[in-house]
Amino acid sequence: MLEALHKEPERRYASASALADDLDAVLAGLPIRAGRTSEWGRVVRFVRRQRWIAAAVLAGLGAAIAWGGWMVRESWNLRRELERAAVSSARSRDAMATTLDRLTDDESAIGDAASLRRDLLTEARRYYHDRAVDAESDKGPEAAVEAADAVTRVAAIDGALGGRAEAVAGFRTAVDLWKSLAVRHLGDPSYAERLAEARAGLGRALDPGARAPKAGAETEAEAETEAALTTLDAAREGYLALADALPDEPRIRRRLARVLHDQAEIHRRRGDDLAALGALRPAIRLLEELNWAEPGRLETRIELASAFGLMARIMGTREDGLASAAIALDRAVSLLDATPPPDGSSPRVASDTAARLIDMADLHRSAGEIKTAVDALTRATALLENLAARFPADASYRAELASAYNLDAEMLRDRGRRPEATARAEKAQALLERLIVEQPEEPRHAGALAFTRQLRGRMLAQDGRFAEALKAFQSAADLLEGRKDRAAADSYALACNLSLGLTLIGVKEGGRPIEDADDPSLTPTDRLRRDVYARRAVSALRQAVAGGYDRYEVYRQDPALDPLRSREDFKKLLADLAAKSVPATPAPAG
Repeated sequence: MLEALHKEPERRYASASALADDLDAVLAGLPIRAGRTSEWGRVVRFVRRQRWIAAAVLAGLGAAIAWGGWMVRESWNLRRELERAAVSSARSRDAMATTLDRLTDDESAIGDAASLRRDLLTEARRYYHDRAVDAESDKGPEAAVEAADAVTRVAAIDGALGGRAEAVAGFRTAVDLWKSLAVRHLGDPSYAERLAEARAGLGRALDPGARAPKAGAETEAEAETEAALTTLDAAREGYLALADALPDEPRIRRRLARVLHDQAEIHRRRGDDLAALGALRPAIRLLEELNWAEPGRLETRIELASAFGLMARIMGTREDGLASAAIALDRAVSLLDATPPPDGSSPRVASDTAARLIDMADLHRSAGEIKTAVDALTRATALLENLAARFPADASYRAELASAYNLDAEMLRDRGRRPEATARAEKAQALLERLIVEQPEEPRHAGALAFTRQLRGRMLAQDGRFAEALKAFQSAADLLEGRKDRAAADSYALACNLSLGLTLIGVKEGGRPIEDADDPSLTPTDRLRRDVYARRAVSALRQAVAGGYDRYEVYRQDPALDPLRSREDFKKLLADLAAKSVPATPAPAG
């Protein structure tokens, strides 16, 4: 009967005869066509009768499927994060193992501090480079931050390893990454701080420093310096805004002071004392405030002493600035002497104190205050000799000690005590020759050794040993002339060595230096050789001027350049410097 009563026509009997056939089969006990409704059929009927229940079940099923999909995705993300964490942890362990292996290696490795530093920085660079690669391929929410952080650190390491071009490219990428993050997270100071940090790093990497530019590249070097100042300006503005937003955060003011110090150093090298002082004075104020607030923080104390040292170098070149320079150096030494324990006895404080004392000795020597200069230099030498004995593997202490010996030798020579001066110069020479073997790429060692040889050449010439003196001047010039990274001051020193050696060419045993290029005792070969020396000297002076070593009074008064003064090329150089040193006259109003 149910078959005959189906609502759907296709499921009912097609005719009365079909129904009669099934009835006959039932009575005869035979199988029939009609059957019971299946379970699915009952479900369909129930759904049709209770549509809201079906909708609820379907919605629940959809939610369950969505939740399951979300759980699968989160599980995959969690597994990926765990894998990344495991890789990062493995890399950290490898980096730490490399560091420990390097530090606990044989004595020869321990004794090479520069090589150790380079190895550790190289390992750190590899670690952060891998982090940057992983972050770039990751789509997680923290991937952009990790990528920016890793790129910034790789750029900083490249700069520390001497890869200036790589550091510039890396910091530019870092600036773009942090700028994008800062825009996406407006109001979050952490991203603005990292952006300012990246800009400061880029400014330092762009700065060509004190290197004399290559011939024809003076405009490029000036453009790099301008770019460095512009980028540091952007970093300074960023830190100023952060300092206003976070007045209780000393870290921001400390970094702002460092940027101002960097700007002051660049302006000083360019000979713009007013701009240098304009940047340095607020830096000193910031550091003094920080030092008062945190008197036990060594880093702030050392940075403040360094700022006073820079102030002294700026003021020491001004005719009216010697007294101010002396006050600044006294303040620097007093700050370091007042360092509370246990930092007061640290090698770093002793080294910085010695550096400021050497500056003080040089300043007082220039002012004719010999006793004060000797006292300061004696204390500096004692500090450095102690450090060099305690830490023989640290090349920086030996380099500073050699500088102290050089200055001491010069002061002894000025007082006519040539045997003692020679002994000091020999000590400096022994230290520097060893340092050049250990660190052949370090330009400071070559410059210091060239000064030692020049000093010995002067003393040999005073003793009438002209052939030996000429060799000393030649060897000093050779040390400087072949260096690609020669600083502007080293170019000036090269010119002085060539000029001093020039007057000794053609001098006979028992004779005197020949000032006149037309002296009849000179052979044609001697004249040609002197002319070559003079042209090389003037070329070196032009490189020094292009590199920012361009104070007119120095070129006008230095007796080492006297043999060049009759030459037309030197006169033109001096005239150009004189014109450059005269401030432009303002146009009349109206």
